[in-house]
Amino acid sequence: MSRSECGDGRGTAIPATEQQWRETMAAGSRSAQRGDLAGALQAFDAAVKLSPERVEGWINLGSMMVECRQLKAAINVLGQAIQRQPDNWVSYMVMGDAQRLNADRDKALECYRKAVAIARAPAALNRLGSFLRHMGQVDEAVTHFDEAIATDERFSLAQVNRATIEIDRGNFDEA
Repeated sequence: MSRSECGDGRGTAIPATEQQWRETMAAGSRSAQRGDLAGALQAFDAAVKLSPERVEGWINLGSMMVECRQLKAAINVLGQAIQRQPDNWVSYMVMGDAQRLNADRDKALECYRKAVAIARAPAALNRLGSFLRHMGQVDEAVTHFDEAIATDERFSLAQVNRATIEIDRGNFDEA
């Protein structure tokens, strides 16, 4: 084995652009947590420019755009995320939110179903269930809430949504 294959003995350094990307993403997250959506948008936009191949930046940028109701821009940005990584369920879930808020129910439902088809994650199941309930498809919504709860019994949002349906049905003991 040559010296170059073993490294230089100083450990593995993170490339400058990777380190910048991580710091920029962290800054965006901190801004979002503080409620500084403009700062978060700016940071996530910078992250996308630093590492356009990293889908996380596109998702976070799109998510902030949804929060700011920049829906057409969010749909475009999330389309970039999906193009780069078509099997990322989070991209479809956030795209569903953008489409829902843009009043395109059919596309929103398609996105939520795609997210669940990719990964039967409790958050995706709950989001689909919530949308179906809103659309009046309560029985199908219940199956998604039940699956989310079965997948992770600590996922309280699905439990609350499921209980609310039982209250609406007058089944107070089952709530």
